[in-house]
Amino acid sequence: MKLRLHNNTIRLRLSQPEVAQIGEGKSLTDTLVINRSFESNFSYSLVPLAQGERMEAIFQSNNLTVYVPMQLAKSWAFGQQVGLTAILPGSLKILVEKDFQCLHKRPDEDESQNFPNPLAD
Repeated sequence: MKLRLHNNTIRLRLSQPEVAQIGEGKSLTDTLVINRSFESNFSYSLVPLAQGERMEAIFQSNNLTVYVPMQLAKSWAFGQQVGLTAILPGSLKILVEKDFQCLHKRPDEDESQNFPNPLAD
């Protein structure tokens, strides 16, 4: 799972196995290890919830958690829709997207688990 923060937007991009995991109701978490001290690490999670009608985001104890309603997660994960979008009060925008393979390959990046790019030959 990739995280991008820009202006007032949280963007998560998920590989094929990660999208399937969310569609099955399982959470995802990644951690950025800044140093060996737990207090200095940053983690981010995507959590499907059985209840709820809209996406939410909470930042607490060096963890950014994005919640997505299970029904919405299932239809996205097993359908053709590329992304989910929510704009929260205070103008925070959340994007959760299927990650496509780049058209221009980067030598040090493994994209084998990403979705095939619809613009590729």
